[in-house]
Amino acid sequence: MKLCDQKGQALVELALSIFVLVLIVFGITEFSRVMYIRNTLNLAAREGARLAAVTPSPVDESKVVDHVESCIPFNQTGLTVTVTPTNFTSGCTITVVASLPFQTVVPLLITQLDDITLTGQASMRYEY
Repeated sequence: MKLCDQKGQALVELALSIFVLVLIVFGITEFSRVMYIRNTLNLAAREGARLAAVTPSPVDESKVVDHVESCIPFNQTGLTVTVTPTNFTSGCTITVVASLPFQTVVPLLITQLDDITLTGQASMRYEY
């Protein structure tokens, strides 16, 4: 066989395998983004719970929400922060939950991640 007869075969193999490689690379990238956002939401909720736990009474819930929002360095479209309970008494447990809907970078390739809402939660005892 001549070498010139195999040029089309290599092109077809590349066309079939490049799609799988691109899908794997974008899958790894999106999974990494999910983990980063989830860890950031946990950190922000922990910072908000800590602020509420060490601030003398009365603690304003809007200050906690603003502090949680300031701890998140990326786009916060759809971010919801809940603080429970709203009135703090000595020894009560303060819970801060931050949730954010995930928006994928490549919506045409990976559609399963569009319906995920990532949450971060932290609880601390009120110290005053």
